[in-house]
Amino acid sequence: MASLIDRIIRTLNSGSSRSARDQAILDAAFIFEKSRGHAPAGWSQEVILSAFSDADIARLKSALVEFIRNRNKACWSLGKSYDPALKPIYIEVLRRDMDADPYELYQALIALSNLGEPVFQNRASTGVDEEQANRISAQIYLASQDL
Repeated sequence: MASLIDRIIRTLNSGSSRSARDQAILDAAFIFEKSRGHAPAGWSQEVILSAFSDADIARLKSALVEFIRNRNKACWSLGKSYDPALKPIYIEVLRRDMDADPYELYQALIALSNLGEPVFQNRASTGVDEEQANRISAQIYLASQDL
């Protein structure tokens, strides 16, 4: 029987339905939360009962990075890993989605912020619906990185 992570990776890499991909992205987020010691919150029984090695988590991160690089949206899930080594993929998304998908742009900003990056420049509030402010924040952040 394939592990949950194997099934998630297979779903991300195949022509699966949108609902199957959405469930895989959700389960991946829950796996990252579990790997970081969080208590179950909305997790499926399969996530709750499954065990994962560090190598499994690394494979899942790699699969999500490739999924995102293929113009798919999963920064919300990948951001749950809180892995500083993933900063470059979030920066790629900022560039790619600056004038495209405001939701994915915001999720990349949140992922960077969770890594301690000063992406919101001390804004009083942030939200996905603050599209123009998020674009400006992304532009300022990218300029500060000399990218």
